[in-house]
Amino acid sequence: MQTYPFRPSGSPRWTRCLGSEVLIAAGKFPDTDNPAALLGRITHALAAMAFDHSCTVKAIAATHIIDTDTLQAIALDRDIRRCAETYVSTVRTMAAGAFINCETTLPVFDAGTGTTDAWYRLGRLLSVHDLKSGRVEIRAAGNTQLIMYAWAVLQYLQRIMGTHAANFIDKVQLVIHQPHNHTVDEVTMDLSAFLNEVDKVAAKRDRIKTIPLADVSKFLTPGLKQCRYCPARAECEALSEKITEALRKPDIAVVAGAVDNEALAECCEAAPLAKVWADAVLDLQYSKMRAGEVVPGFKLVDGKMGRRFWEKAEKAESLLLSTYGPEFTYAKTLLGVKPFGDEVSREEYKILAPYIGQKRGAYRVVKNSAKGDPVDLTAERTKDIAKLLPEPEDNNVN
Repeated sequence: MQTYPFRPSGSPRWTRCLGSEVLIAAGKFPDTDNPAALLGRITHALAAMAFDHSCTVKAIAATHIIDTDTLQAIALDRDIRRCAETYVSTVRTMAAGAFINCETTLPVFDAGTGTTDAWYRLGRLLSVHDLKSGRVEIRAAGNTQLIMYAWAVLQYLQRIMGTHAANFIDKVQLVIHQPHNHTVDEVTMDLSAFLNEVDKVAAKRDRIKTIPLADVSKFLTPGLKQCRYCPARAECEALSEKITEALRKPDIAVVAGAVDNEALAECCEAAPLAKVWADAVLDLQYSKMRAGEVVPGFKLVDGKMGRRFWEKAEKAESLLLSTYGPEFTYAKTLLGVKPFGDEVSREEYKILAPYIGQKRGAYRVVKNSAKGDPVDLTAERTKDIAKLLPEPEDNNVN
C-alpha cells in the first residue's frame, strides 16, 4: 500500500499540485535542503530553548547550535537571535500568561506527523502559532499548514479530555510570525468555520490517494506558491514545459511598443516561475556540492571573508601586557592589518593572530576556470565541531 507523507509544511504544494505528492510517495522526487531551511531550523531551536527554560533569548549563553541533519555548527549571530527574540516576546504577550506548548510533534492525517511551533489555550480560544524566518510574505487566512497543525492539536485535546472539541473550544486562532518583515498576521474563526477548512484539506488528501502513478502528469499543476518550495522544482518536467512554452511566445524580443500585450501577459505570469526554477537549479547544485558530490565543470570556494573580531580577547590582553608592560595602551577594535595603531608592527601583529578570528563568508559555486582553490569540506566540518570543544590550556600566556 502506498504511504503518503502529507506533511503540513508541504501542504501549500500538495493541496495545489496533487500529482507532486503522488510522485514523492513513489520515491520519484528528491528531498533536498537549502541554507534558508537550515537557518530556519536553528532559529526555531533557539526559540524553543527560550520557551522551555522560561527565559529570554538574550539569556541563552550558547554561541553555536549543531544541526543534527548536516552536523554543521551554526553560529547564533545577532540576526538569528533578534528573529527568535521577537517571536518569543510576541507569543508571550499574546498568550497573556497562558501556558505555551512549543515544538509539539503530533499525528496529522494517516501516518503523517507535524510539529507545531507554539500553541496555547486562552479560555475557550485555541491559538496556534507558526514562525517563518524567511522574507516571502505568508498570510494566516487559508494557510493549510497552520490548519493542519491546529487540527492536530484539537485531536490531541479531544483525546486527553475525552470529549468533543465543541465542549471546550469556541474559536480557533491561526498566527503567522515573520520577524524579518516585522509582521504578525492572524485570523480567528469559529470552530465550525475552522472545521470546514479542515474538510477542504482532507478532500484534497482523499483525492490524491485515488490518483494512479501512470496518470500523474495530468495532476501536475505548476504555480508560484506550490513550486516555490517543492523539492522537485529543479527537475519537474511540468514546470520546465510551462516556462519553455512561455519563452516561445512571439514578439517578446521586439521593442516595447510593438509587443503583443496578450503574449506579454502570459510571459509575465511565467516569469516568477522561471525565477523559481532557476533558483532551484542553483540551490540543487549548491546542496549537492555542499554534500561533497561532484558537479562537472564547477567547484566550491570560500566566499568573501567578513569582519575581524576578538576570539580570545583576555588571552590577547595578557600577552600584550606581558610583552610590553602594564603601561602599554591599545585600541580594542580591529581595523586593517594594524589594528592597534602605529605602536604595533606587522610582525608584532602576527603574534596576536591566534587570538583574532574572522567571520567566514558563505561558500560560492564557481566555474573550474575561476580563481580560488576548492574547499576541503571534511576539514571545514572538523573545524566547526572543534570550536565547540573545550580549549586546551595555552602555556605561552602567563
